[in-house]
Amino acid sequence: NTGTTMLLGQGNYYFMGAHFGLEAGVALSSWAGEISTLTAAGSNTSLVYGPVAGYDLKIDKTISLGLEVHYLFSTAQNAVNNVQTLASFKIWL
Repeated sequence: NTGTTMLLGQGNYYFMGAHFGLEAGVALSSWAGEISTLTAAGSNTSLVYGPVAGYDLKIDKTISLGLEVHYLFSTAQNAVNNVQTLASFKIWL
C-alpha cells in the first residue's frame, strides 16, 4: 500500500492562452506492507520541482478549459522523475 501527496506552488507566464512556468513544493510519500506476520511501514518528505506548460481555452471572462503538462524532479533517494498530464477547469477571479 503506497501513497504520495504533492503540494506545489506555481509561477506562470501567459501568452495568448498558452502558459509556461515553474513549480516547486513538497511530496509526502508513505508506504506499508505485510507478509504473513511481518509488517513494515515508512514515510518520506522530499522537494519536487520542474517546468509546467499548458493551454487554456477561455469560455467566457471567468471560466476556461485547458490541458497542462508537468515534469517533476524529486530530491528523494531512488526517486524517478514524474510526468503528469492534466485536464483543467479554471475559474478566474
